[in-house]
Amino acid sequence: MLERVVIAGRPNVGKSALFNRIISSRRALVCDISGTTVDYIESEVDWEGKRFILADTGGWMPSPPDPVHKKMRDISSRLSSAASAVIFVVDSKTGLTSGDEAIGAYLRKFDKKVIVAANKSDTDERANAAAEFWRLGLGEPIPVSAVTGRNVDTLLDAAARLISPDEDLASAPPEKSVPKIIILGRPNAGKSTLLNRLAGTERSVTDHRPGTTRESVDIIIERNGRRLLFADTPGIARKRKFEETLEYLSYVSMNKFVEKSDVAVLLVDALEGITKADEALAGLVAESSKACVVAFNKWDAASDREELFKRLADEFIRKYNFLAYARFTSISGATGMRVDSLVEEILAAYEAYNFVLDARALDEILRDAILRQPALRGAKKLSVRKIISVSSAPPTVVMLLNDPSLVNFSYKRFLANRIRDKYPLKGSPLKLVFKRETRK
Repeated sequence: MLERVVIAGRPNVGKSALFNRIISSRRALVCDISGTTVDYIESEVDWEGKRFILADTGGWMPSPPDPVHKKMRDISSRLSSAASAVIFVVDSKTGLTSGDEAIGAYLRKFDKKVIVAANKSDTDERANAAAEFWRLGLGEPIPVSAVTGRNVDTLLDAAARLISPDEDLASAPPEKSVPKIIILGRPNAGKSTLLNRLAGTERSVTDHRPGTTRESVDIIIERNGRRLLFADTPGIARKRKFEETLEYLSYVSMNKFVEKSDVAVLLVDALEGITKADEALAGLVAESSKACVVAFNKWDAASDREELFKRLADEFIRKYNFLAYARFTSISGATGMRVDSLVEEILAAYEAYNFVLDARALDEILRDAILRQPALRGAKKLSVRKIISVSSAPPTVVMLLNDPSLVNFSYKRFLANRIRDKYPLKGSPLKLVFKRETRK
């Protein structure tokens, strides 16, 4: 396993901006609103031959004002105490505060390897002022700027020196072989509770109030020797109307993760049933052409389960026929009920998503289907000239036809169903692309 380096500090000192600068991506939400980061997010970093996991945490407060901020502090404290090293971010613009001193005292108590990063040292004057953070008793502060990149390489050099070489890295499976799964659902559907259950620890902050999760949070989980990358997302109630900046940024974060994922788990509250809010998420999955598992959550509190499952599945397919390919299951993230079954459904959908179709067999299937049920317009009849490409993730077939205009939506679905009859594609979309044959 890779060692973990944790970025910690009080709220709004620029931890997420520094995280984004290091991984060269706008992975973490950055906003002027204090406390934007609630959960922690992490990414693998490779610096001068040293690989480690870099984790960005929520703001650490000595006296949290509410239960959510207390959980934020508890998660940050737990990560920092277990990490190989801590990058303690302070603010050169503000100077040393009592909050910094409280965090410093906590880190000294655990005798951690700590690097003090004096962020916002955009000018020489602020860089010189960073010397006051010597008073924390954690060594020489490094003046850095997440905005300009000043001394970030020096900071990474210092972090790499604290990481032990891992002789087992060569045997680790390549990252591309790890299924990437995103958990979607409307606010308070139980996404973070499910992720915590999968992780076996409080990985995401949970609260009875909707909107606790503000950004997409990911973690690698190992099940039966198989590594899976799960991402929890903020619950978005609307697709186009946002009441505040954080809600919009959360939606952007979620969309980026959907694009990078292989399988989407659409979590539906079984007690409330299928609502309008689920429609936007279902549409997002279909538009992104991702494999899908629909999981009816809170199943432990449901009654007449067999009848309810059939009713919910039938209603979902009737309303969102574009996701009829999805796999369906029922779970309880709170109790762990059927969570192992959910993992099996996810892996089955992932295998379908990456299934490689056989071009020669497809040619026979499609020609036979067209022969048995031809597409006609007047005297014109549809014919397949050639299958020109077949790919996976998702399974995609590109074919030359004499006249693609003969293929309407219903006939396209008919051809897709004939392919699905022959191949194990349940859980994955199937893309059929028709092109007109051009003769030179």
